[in-house]
Amino acid sequence: MIPVVKPSHAGFYTCQCRVLINNQQYKVSRAILLCVQGPDPAQTTTTTVPDISMTSEPGLISSSSSSSTVHTPTFEPPVIVSPLNGTIFESPHGSGLELFCMVLTGCQAADFTVVTWLVNGQSVESSYLDGRALQGARRHTRVSEGCQIELRLIVVAMTEEDIQTELKCVTQNEGGRQEVVTQLQLEDSTFTWVVVATVAVSCFLTVVSVFLYVLLKPKRKKKMDYFLARQNSTF
Repeated sequence: MIPVVKPSHAGFYTCQCRVLINNQQYKVSRAILLCVQGPDPAQTTTTTVPDISMTSEPGLISSSSSSSTVHTPTFEPPVIVSPLNGTIFESPHGSGLELFCMVLTGCQAADFTVVTWLVNGQSVESSYLDGRALQGARRHTRVSEGCQIELRLIVVAMTEEDIQTELKCVTQNEGGRQEVVTQLQLEDSTFTWVVVATVAVSCFLTVVSVFLYVLLKPKRKKKMDYFLARQNSTF
């Protein structure tokens, strides 16, 4: 969406789609030529408005010219409120990861504000994460400061290849541009394995201790039942 078309927007635009058929990936694209006519609407325009006034002599009209200036509306630049610049997202090997980019902007400019994720300076579809990462649909929420735009990035499974991958959230509208740089990192699994091993060894030792206690438990002598009887009596 181009909110205000300028001569600089003229040129070829390509719509591209990737399709997977029988494990074979095909790319379909269409080029569209945009031609821009007329002056740049972002510039200030000056119009001449005739000013009609009566002269002292009846029946005669004199006209003088005055200028009025028309300004096009301007938008405030968007602000990325999350994530913070330099944030490192950690996740264990093979697990999924979900990231959110939240942008605050004016409600009038919300529909014209672009928000996207970049992987090492490339779009998600053009990066090595294509097939393992997906951008979700953007969502608008009205807040007290204006409107908030939320865009998700879902990484299906983390691998060693993702170590120190640079993820960038970029937002832009007619008011300005802002970007935030973050990184992906694999979570250190050494501590996790130590905890798991400790718990497993503790359980094993407990079972062995119980087994040895039952096996080596000293046997108690059985009590013999007895009856008292007089000598030469019958029982």
